[in-house]
Amino acid sequence: MNRALLAVPTSLVLALALAACGGSDGDASDGPSTEAPRTGVLANSEFGLADGSTTEVPFDPSVLSTGAQADLTTPATVLVPGITSDAEEVAFTAEVEIEEVVEGSIEDFELDAENLATVGDAVPYYIAFTARYVNGPVAQQPDVTAFDVLDASGTDLDSGVFLTFGGLPEGACEEVYKAQAFGEDAQMRGCALQFLSPGEPATIQWAHVSPTTPVAEPVSWPIG
Repeated sequence: MNRALLAVPTSLVLALALAACGGSDGDASDGPSTEAPRTGVLANSEFGLADGSTTEVPFDPSVLSTGAQADLTTPATVLVPGITSDAEEVAFTAEVEIEEVVEGSIEDFELDAENLATVGDAVPYYIAFTARYVNGPVAQQPDVTAFDVLDASGTDLDSGVFLTFGGLPEGACEEVYKAQAFGEDAQMRGCALQFLSPGEPATIQWAHVSPTTPVAEPVSWPIG
């Protein structure tokens, strides 16, 4: 499916960059603010990259989940595409746990009239999730966002619109990070943004299926 690539105003990019750096309610005369030291997986990270792990667990597709999950937050083990440090395309398994699905607003993106016309009546949705390495080749900074959102009839609601940058709703996509090396014991937290055609989202379906590692039934999670 062709996607419309939209330009986002430089002022928005700058505003979000400043917000990401952490600001102060005071003015410059208050002196530099002291940022609290990072803890946990990002303790030594400057760019939202956890160290991760370079330890590989032998690939075993028998652990893959199939079919409908009990509820939205039920973890499922799925096949994930990735790239190694040598730029080799690989597939590995990861446990994906969806935390929540949040409907956003087109106003979060501060688009001009031309881009608003391109978006049309598409609605932004955010899928917050955690992914944990299970087995297979070690990938570099995996991008675990192979989700489709379907309505109650099973129709894919993907509008074909894709934004490279935009605002994030408060509380939905905080503290996202990737693992530099996604191997044994590594995990990441991500937020998949999708622009959906008008409709009532009913199901999230994992969209990456390898032709060499078929599954009996695609993994899906109910919404609500």
